[in-house]
Amino acid sequence: MSLRRNIGRALRHRRAGTAQGILARLGIYSSPTIKVTSPAFDDGYTIPDRYCAYAGGRNISPPLTWSNLPSGTKQLLLVVQDPDVPLPRPITHCVALLYPEPEFIADGLLAQYHGPRPLVGHGLHHYQFYLFALDCKIDLRLNRFRLGSLIAKIRAHVLGWGILIGVSERP
Repeated sequence: MSLRRNIGRALRHRRAGTAQGILARLGIYSSPTIKVTSPAFDDGYTIPDRYCAYAGGRNISPPLTWSNLPSGTKQLLLVVQDPDVPLPRPITHCVALLYPEPEFIADGLLAQYHGPRPLVGHGLHHYQFYLFALDCKIDLRLNRFRLGSLIAKIRAHVLGWGILIGVSERP
């Protein structure tokens, strides 16, 4: 058995959880109002290898669609997190600003996307694709931001949110 698999199995019950995730840090306790889907995978189902960062994957962003945006939406913020990593906080795999129209993003379009790469033997990981509708446009220099400063920028500007969850595992 490989060392990586042994480490993954040893850490199998350690998970970051959502207590330090983007929703909790934003103080959002409401239900999602935006519908987020993907033609590549259904909510709660396996993300195809094509969108993963492990061997055999192409590490490209999946296509996403959204609907039911709140009135007054000026910009969208996509944040992809993995709350199942054996760390104190979820890992953020993508942060991207999007336009509300058109109501989709094509396959492979997000250059800043880092696809799923769960630890071998660690078990099932749930990748949360959060989409936030903002009432203003924010300036985000993707190569120079910190998640805490991003949260401070958008906290008072979230009109609604939605989520799509895809799973991945490397036994």
